[in-house]
Amino acid sequence: MKLFLQKIITVFGLCAFVYHASEAQVINLHSIVSGRNGNGTGVGYTLDGTWMSQNARLKLLNPANFGSSGTYSKTINITDAYSATGSLSQVTALPYSTIFFFGSFDKLDPGTQAFTSAEVDSLYNWSKRGGKVIICSGQLTSPQTGGPPYDSRVLDLKWGFFWAFQNPGYFIPTITGTTTDIFNGPFGSITGAYQGGSLQGYFNPVNSNTKVLAENPDGKPTLIMDCSTLDLIIADVDGYTSLSNVTANPSVLNDQDKFWVNTIAFMDKLQPLPLINNNNNLLGLNASFVNYQWYHNNQPVSGATSPTYSLSQTGVYFAEVTLNGGCKFKSDSLKVTSISTVTPVGINEKKNDSVHAIIYPNPFNAFLQVDFKQEITNAQIKITDEAGREMRTQKFSGKILKIEKENLGKGVYIVNAECNGTLILKEKIIIVD
Repeated sequence: MKLFLQKIITVFGLCAFVYHASEAQVINLHSIVSGRNGNGTGVGYTLDGTWMSQNARLKLLNPANFGSSGTYSKTINITDAYSATGSLSQVTALPYSTIFFFGSFDKLDPGTQAFTSAEVDSLYNWSKRGGKVIICSGQLTSPQTGGPPYDSRVLDLKWGFFWAFQNPGYFIPTITGTTTDIFNGPFGSITGAYQGGSLQGYFNPVNSNTKVLAENPDGKPTLIMDCSTLDLIIADVDGYTSLSNVTANPSVLNDQDKFWVNTIAFMDKLQPLPLINNNNNLLGLNASFVNYQWYHNNQPVSGATSPTYSLSQTGVYFAEVTLNGGCKFKSDSLKVTSISTVTPVGINEKKNDSVHAIIYPNPFNAFLQVDFKQEITNAQIKITDEAGREMRTQKFSGKILKIEKENLGKGVYIVNAECNGTLILKEKIIIVD
């Protein structure tokens, strides 16, 4: 690894830079309680409902599947809420790393607590700002089913997707779909999955800003990513329920089970909205993406397809990235009005006795080191991404602190150190590989 420039850091006070192994990471998964649908036709098509609580839900809570020593090394915390009309607007307070599972609710059920426009707008705006939503598409009973009236088209118009009836229905991965964790993920690879129940179907039409991840045998889309919101939309909620043969067991036993748990892993790994930063003339982003293209004054920079871009001139910069699932998204823009001058400091050179610490190398690809001039004790630090989402919280006492990359992806992070409530350090660190 090329050794980058040391950066001198002044630490105000002799207080420990906190860093040790973090607690097990958690996926926060929110879902609307089935009771919002009363006791009528639509009850049960959500995580605490009849069709999911004794199969799909059990697999999420099984530490052998999701846990520090499980197949996917994060535990899942499920919150069942939003039972009353108007309550869904609370979603705006959730961290953007939260996954929101929006099941299926019958608008025609007399027991349903109606979804207001303000609630739908709140979920949509939270998603546009970076929240992660799995949407079970709205459906309207077709005369072909011969069943009772049923209408779950709660989110359709806001997200701009349309459902059409076709039974039987399947999820057969497209070329793009096969590259995702949904079909080739931590719980194994599958060649497809089933829909279930009587209301199976596909999307028709599909807007242009969409990635089709699965189709039925006729080539009609059944699983899509909406690239304007980065939400996953499935044509039939029963792809995740016992009606499609998700097993009534905490273990992952068949391909339908894999389809469900891989979907949660896929959404957890879906990157945040790209945010640009400048660290000593080196542009970077807040996460690791699939592909990159840097732009200068709205023009693509030839050959600038790496995670970072070294500045050589002033102007307005942004990056267009490809996320897991194939959607492309542009970062925010950064106006550079001057190119700063950086004085190199070699790691074998004499350290400045007037400072308390240096950090090097930064950027890094395995670990970086903080060397303190004196022993420090009892400080607490947090490592967050640039959106402020907490990645680690740790403690440290001593003079030499090593920060391992571990499970942090490529991108820019912020290290905050506090002692007795006083902020003593706030610095950007960049992981380049």
